[in-house]
Amino acid sequence: MYFIYNLISIIIATWLFGVQDALSTEIPKNWPWRGVTLDISNSVPEDIIILKKRLDINSVRITLNVRQMAQRQNLSSNVVWSKGIEYADKMLDACRREGVAGIISIHQFPINPNLLLNQESPGFWNNPEYLTEVISLVGNIVKHFEKRGTELGAYEVLSEPLLRDGNKIIVPPAWPKLLQDIIKEVRKYDFKRWIIVTPGPGGLAKGYKEFKPLDDKKIIYGAHMYTPHNYTHQGIKDRKRGLVYPGFVLNKYWDKKTLEKSLSDF
Repeated sequence: MYFIYNLISIIIATWLFGVQDALSTEIPKNWPWRGVTLDISNSVPEDIIILKKRLDINSVRITLNVRQMAQRQNLSSNVVWSKGIEYADKMLDACRREGVAGIISIHQFPINPNLLLNQESPGFWNNPEYLTEVISLVGNIVKHFEKRGTELGAYEVLSEPLLRDGNKIIVPPAWPKLLQDIIKEVRKYDFKRWIIVTPGPGGLAKGYKEFKPLDDKKIIYGAHMYTPHNYTHQGIKDRKRGLVYPGFVLNKYWDKKTLEKSLSDF
């Protein structure tokens, strides 16, 4: 079932491709990307072969959900981190054989589940030690994969950054500096790969209202399209099923024009 779920999660994602240098004609391999999200807990390299045949994908987002897997399997985060690197290598080998572009993505921080924190917690964003761990793990990832070929298209770190402040969801104040540090760490070892960035809060496109372009020529700017939320997340965590598109969601009619307006009204 994760095939269908993850296909939808990518179809509703809008990738905004930004090139800083107007004279640059370089684009990512297989662009525009059309793919699915797979993670360490529910996929194997053979899935890429199946998905390419069934869905004609040309990219795959390889997510390393280390904290989640460590918690579910009662393993240390360091053990799962090593397993994640091994898993990603096997997935990228399959990407190379099938001509698919792979995206290495990690967004679960801190990776240790015993800390009882996640990437939305004030306790994470307000602790310099945990933010330093992010940079260290980014360096670990890039040093390991930078010698890969074109099967590795991009890195993605802390997709959809947000901080839950009471009932509010905001862009974490520490995010702009951390993002700069992430990019700097990637570029210590790898100038070939693209870096996917979403400005927050979450995947909402409205984050671009205050966002300034980054000083890097290989950035892909992303805005994940989940509107209307009740439709795209139906069936998840006991949410009501049966909503259709085009159609009414919470007494509002949603179609292509409504979606276009929701993305432009910020």
